[in-house]
Amino acid sequence: MEKDFKGTIPYLISKDRKNEAYCILHSEEHLFIKDFVFKVTNYDENRNINELIKLSSIDRKKEDNIAKAILFFYDELKEMSNKEIEPSAYLIAMRDALIDTNCVEIIADTEEDSYTIFEILNARGQALADHELLKNYIMRYILPQNAVDEVKKKWEILEGLLGGSINRFFKHYTAHKIQVTNKEQIFRILQRTYPKDKVGALMKDIMLKSRYYHTIISPQKSGENKNCSEVEYKVFSFFKEKRAEQFRPILLSLMDKKENNQLSSEKYEDALHFLYSFFVCYNIIGEEKSNKLEDVVYKYAPILENNFSEQELENFINGIKKKIPSLKTFTERLKTLGWSNHNDFYKSQKNKDRVRIVLELIEEHLSGRINFEESSLEHILPDSQDNENALIGNIILLENRINQNCKDKPFREKLNFYRDSNYKMARELANRYGDKEFLPQKRTDFLANIIYKDILHLDKI
Repeated sequence: MEKDFKGTIPYLISKDRKNEAYCILHSEEHLFIKDFVFKVTNYDENRNINELIKLSSIDRKKEDNIAKAILFFYDELKEMSNKEIEPSAYLIAMRDALIDTNCVEIIADTEEDSYTIFEILNARGQALADHELLKNYIMRYILPQNAVDEVKKKWEILEGLLGGSINRFFKHYTAHKIQVTNKEQIFRILQRTYPKDKVGALMKDIMLKSRYYHTIISPQKSGENKNCSEVEYKVFSFFKEKRAEQFRPILLSLMDKKENNQLSSEKYEDALHFLYSFFVCYNIIGEEKSNKLEDVVYKYAPILENNFSEQELENFINGIKKKIPSLKTFTERLKTLGWSNHNDFYKSQKNKDRVRIVLELIEEHLSGRINFEESSLEHILPDSQDNENALIGNIILLENRINQNCKDKPFREKLNFYRDSNYKMARELANRYGDKEFLPQKRTDFLANIIYKDILHLDKI
């Protein structure tokens, strides 16, 4: 191992023509790197990694991230090598892989040359992200030429705003602007749609839509960073939690039409409510995969963006409604939802969340309520007595305080507490079953009809 250690040093430290040692890994901004390399390669330094970092440090605040990176890779390599039968062989293999890596430095005299190099590299098969290619395309052809610095600053803002979501943004941005029918590269689609003399308009639109996209992925309903309404916050937060990214091209188009006063705020929020309700039925109840919606979304997002009309919005809504099955099938799927602390089959947080989301959807329709922070799930008949009592037809939303008072009470006595609830579904149940037999299965049929006909209006396609 000692020979391998000494054999690595020439890749870190070399000698000039005067036979003086110098560090190959050199940075004028971070002299810490050179000092650290010399100390690490000094085999006589019998110190641990933290001591070597401390001894090499000049400006700890400036070097903090570099030190953290060194410790991260040190710990990872140590952990991985210790898992191997021969730790030394693993470390040598990692070293050899790094040494065999080729790095090419290309120096351009002008910014225009650098943009040309980017295009050539991409044409030769080098993997460059679409947003990198697009940035260079815009910078190369933006007019006037002195606007390049402004584009640079705006692009930095865009990258800071979207972070790790920047690739998804350009995928959804393209789908909301252009009819995408194949797997063609996003950059090529935008380059074809926006020729050289249109890159200024493209940049302006990208910056606008990036703000919309930031609202979709990071909604804030209060404070100095507020960027959305209560309705937007509810819908966007829900879609983010459920990873319903397929709707984002449509959302970009709807937000743009609302901002341009082509779509009223009321109808915009109605559309958001519909998408929320639809997704509850499609994904939470039906457990269907979101990617099956892409055909309708990708068809109508650019239509709504480029040729908006309320008729086209209605066409989109009707098109997506067709993804929900018949009332009979929908009801059967709803009957599979349930939650219980006593029945192992339904005893999970996922089941509880699914039931809660569906009941909140129904309560919002009945009363207009959108805040459910003080609610709990109440089993009308004891779920400990019968497996069927775990099903959604036997569950209502109820305030925590009232739920506690209902504990271990018989059904008829519970109805008096339900009448005092602020939740309309609880009050209506108490009034409906005051002198009738309560059957959970029949109530499930009733709930299915409310969702299918009254909320989604699926009987009117």
